[in-house]
Order: sequence, then structure tokens, then C-alpha cells
Amino acid sequence: MGIDGITDYGYHRVFGINHFGTFLLTNLLMKTIKETSKRSPARIVNVSAGLYKLGALDFDYIRSETNGYFSDLKMYGQSKLANIMFTIKLSKLLKGFDVTTYSMHPGAIKSEIGTSFQQSSILNFAYKIISPIFFREGFYGAQTIMYCSLDDNVTKHSGGYFSNCKQEDLTEIAMNDGASQKLWDISVEVTQKYLNENW
Repeated sequence: MGIDGITDYGYHRVFGINHFGTFLLTNLLMKTIKETSKRSPARIVNVSAGLYKLGALDFDYIRSETNGYFSDLKMYGQSKLANIMFTIKLSKLLKGFDVTTYSMHPGAIKSEIGTSFQQSSILNFAYKIISPIFFREGFYGAQTIMYCSLDDNVTKHSGGYFSNCKQEDLTEIAMNDGASQKLWDISVEVTQKYLNENW
């Protein structure tokens, strides 16, 4: 967070980095992923966050400027919700291939995400007090990523969301098929000039 501005294609930069970047990279690799899956199983793991629960995907909001920490937090949550919706959509599109997809929450981890607190001395002070108590060291953030990448038990849960190395039920806002399709269509439109025939 703490990244301001609108991209030249009209979306907030946080949403552009966290969602459109993930969408583009995955699609650029899709042909290779499918080919690989003919020889051995392939997995796609997208890093999301529990903050996806902050609200349903707002297609107007993701095109707007943010104006402070709490609107930055909401934008971050919107991008992480998009990661989940993308993961679920991929799972459906990849039926028939030996490819499974997962989204996951790494947990509350000490990271650079807290640097945006420097805009407010009160929030910065609170963060310095709270983070040693409630935030874990960075290597813990890799545990659920590794679990989704390597554990044999997760393969039956393609499209699932994981936290603390366990599958977690998603809220209804992440399961909206209409919003998911709209997100997919917008993502294709935004990244079209960079994509070739990868599907």
C-alpha cells in the first residue's frame, strides 16, 4: 500500500499491480503451463489476503484515486478479492487439464506493507507497538504458499482459498459469477496488447 495514482489504462496502480499484473503473467505462461500438465501436474498459487472481505468488487472504485490510509486499505482489499475471483475462474477454465489453482492468505506478516503508515505519525506509532505482538516473521508467510504448492491433499480443492495451511470458506462476495466474468472481460481488455495466443 502507499502506492498512489492511476495507470495510463485508467485503474488504480495498486489494483493494476496486484491484479492485472497477476492476470497478465499467468496468461503469458498459460501455454507452457498446459503443455507441462501433459507430463506432470501443474499448480497456480495466487497470494491474496484476508482483507478481501472488506467489500464486494466495486468497478468504479478501482478506477478512482485513494485519499488516505483507510481508502488505500480498501483498494488493497479490492485487488486481493480480484486475485481470488481470478483463481476460481481459472479453475473452471482449466477443467480437462492437469492444472489446479489456489488462492491463499499468508497471514499477518511483518513486511514493507507497513511503510505507508509513515504518512501518519499516530498510525506509525501504533504499528510499531502492534506489529511485534500480532505480526509474524516473514518466513511464516511462506508456509501456506508451500502447502498449496506441494501438499498432495490440496489437489481436490482446486479454486479454493487457504489460510494457515487449511482451506477456508469464502464469503459470498468472492463467489459472484457475474462480477467474476466482468472482471475477466476487463482484464482481457486491459492486457490485450501484451497477450498472444496463449489459450
